[in-house]
Amino acid sequence: MRLKLSENIRFYRKQRGMTQEQLAEAMGVSVGAVSKWENGQSNPELGLIAELADFFGISVDVLLGYTLTFSNKENTVLRIKQLNLEKKFDEARTEIPKALQKYPNCFEIVYHSGILLTNLSLEKSDDDVLNKALELLERACELIDQNTDPEVSCGTIQNRIAMIFATRNQYEKAIGLLRKNNANGVNNARIGHHLTILGRFDEALPVLSESLIDSVVNLYVSAVGIATSLASRGDTDEAIAVMDWMITVLQGLEPPQKVSYVQKMAVCLQAIKAMICFSDGKEDRDRAREFLKMAAEKAEQFDKDPSFSCDRIRFYHGKEHSLYDNAGGTALHAIEQILKMSDDKKERDALLEIWRDCRGETHESN
Repeated sequence: MRLKLSENIRFYRKQRGMTQEQLAEAMGVSVGAVSKWENGQSNPELGLIAELADFFGISVDVLLGYTLTFSNKENTVLRIKQLNLEKKFDEARTEIPKALQKYPNCFEIVYHSGILLTNLSLEKSDDDVLNKALELLERACELIDQNTDPEVSCGTIQNRIAMIFATRNQYEKAIGLLRKNNANGVNNARIGHHLTILGRFDEALPVLSESLIDSVVNLYVSAVGIATSLASRGDTDEAIAVMDWMITVLQGLEPPQKVSYVQKMAVCLQAIKAMICFSDGKEDRDRAREFLKMAAEKAEQFDKDPSFSCDRIRFYHGKEHSLYDNAGGTALHAIEQILKMSDDKKERDALLEIWRDCRGETHESN
């Protein structure tokens, strides 16, 4: 807590356009007294502080410049989060110990203090702070019953502890914790990365391959969601640009001279691009036709020799898997299913009409 009484007396005096002599006269004190107040050499008596606040038309708290940093648990947590967000690490070094002394058994304060100190130690390369962060995160696991945040669990906290171990080059410990909390392969990328650092490449490659597939699927879902959201706001060009970026990613995973499942994924994205051409009241038939024609050509290529195996995806060296979706057994069927998803009948009929024309053109060209 820091009071700013001297600074505020000077500020509010000048704001009123007064000299020290005029303020001294108004308060019934000497000019020397006012000078000492403003230089921080002495403070007004309590009664004068209240009188000064009333004279300036402000509260005593405002005149003092007093803010209660840790008024309650909720404010304390908010303060710690803000310090972390703004990277005010010097202030954190002072305020975190006070918060922990006042609330040593509060999960949120212990947990967020651990997060903040972890980030501080990484940025400042401070081993002592890192030790304290590790201690706090381990303590947070003990207090986990207090937690109400669905995104935080003992597993996610232990994953952060694993990161601390990795920072100290304790990769075996890090891998052990990451594997313990590896539901749905969420930690495969980090596990594989640490294995490569240890030179265990044969062990790392399958794990990283699994991570690659999960990452591609997550990117695909995210890209479709972003594009759909942008299209709903009328930003058609940006929505299509997101789809094109994702298609480029998928093309990089196509094996040479073979068909793979990523080709069907790209076909679906072309169909979604055609739908975007009709979003937010727009009706760009020519552009939709262009996208659906590309989709038809790629779909027919895939359907001649369909493959749903991860083994056909470039760079994959993991366990044998088959990929599934709810877009229909063939790529051609998937396109039609996507076009039928439009809620607007007029739009749906127009898209299906363009699709039938494109199918006729690809048959004629064949």
